[in-house]
Amino acid sequence: MSASSPRFAVLIAAAADAYTPSSTESPVTSAAFARLAAAMLDFAEQTSGCRVGAVKILSAGMRSVVLRLVFEGSDISPGGTASATSSRIVKFFRRRDAASNSGGFGYLREKHGLAALDELVPGVYPQLRASDDGRRTLMMEDLASGASSELKSCAELMVQGSQQAALALRAYLDLWTAVLRSPTQQKTIEGFRQQLALADPKASSPGSLTSPALVLKGLERMVVSGDLPADHLARVRGNLETLLAVSPHQSVLTSGDFSPLNVVLSVAQPVAQPPALSTGNLAVRALDAEGSAWHHPALLIAEVLLGFPSTPGPSLTTYLNERQLQEAALMLAQHIYPGTPTVEELTSVPEVEAALLIIQGIRAEQAGNSPPASN
Repeated sequence: MSASSPRFAVLIAAAADAYTPSSTESPVTSAAFARLAAAMLDFAEQTSGCRVGAVKILSAGMRSVVLRLVFEGSDISPGGTASATSSRIVKFFRRRDAASNSGGFGYLREKHGLAALDELVPGVYPQLRASDDGRRTLMMEDLASGASSELKSCAELMVQGSQQAALALRAYLDLWTAVLRSPTQQKTIEGFRQQLALADPKASSPGSLTSPALVLKGLERMVVSGDLPADHLARVRGNLETLLAVSPHQSVLTSGDFSPLNVVLSVAQPVAQPPALSTGNLAVRALDAEGSAWHHPALLIAEVLLGFPSTPGPSLTTYLNERQLQEAALMLAQHIYPGTPTVEELTSVPEVEAALLIIQGIRAEQAGNSPPASN
């Protein structure tokens, strides 16, 4: 099917009419977007052998465009069951060198990250179904199509009252505990590094933390704004640089994005195949691997202690109190620093102190450098 197919045009126009881009996203009603989306549908039909019957735009951001494609023959009526739905997620990466440059969040890290994460925690992250380096496009499992109930992210549940927040936090911890404790961590890191080195021979440290120089830029922004004392930055700068240059053998591989938005839950059916990971009666899945990287595990602890600053929107600290966050951080810390009894002792560990600043520096730089998206 040609990417200029009138059938594609109708499907894309309907999806665009139903979607409202955020202030940081590209318009979805332009001719350029229609051409881009048509190429994504063409890729999906060629690689799946199925005919697309419906399209939903999930995002049209500055790094990527994400579509949910439902194939003909699937039941998409309000009463349709998940088991009757055959759908895929298709993701296009805007950056023109995305298939050869692994330096930042993007195509190569997601392509090879999904495979690596499936080694670490099988059945938790989406299965990669197809990829095309020339098109800079991936097709992957749609987590919603295999769920027995509506998917809810941990971040969504965290704002729905104390009981839901506690459950979501427990599920979040179950996911990251499974990642940290995976027995294949070192083997998987090495395989991930090798795949990225082949795809991006110019990479000096394939698969390491994305854009570490931006951390120091962000911290310097904080000094200028008065949010970080200059003498404090000077005191810990050596620890910061050491943590950013950590070796693979002292690292863990993760998706690189610790937001609770990317941990999703659904009710597990008792009669169905047991989920790969569960919290109570909830199946736990995770998504978004475009930042996959190996890094020091203290960064995850810092994200939790700071109240999940990587999550956009209202601060989750409104719904999770300081004690909950501290206890959660201590639970994760037992897998890295066994026997650490208090938060005071934990935050005095040089790597954790540096990690707290790294997370804040990343957010400060992102907040100060957010260009608009373009087709």
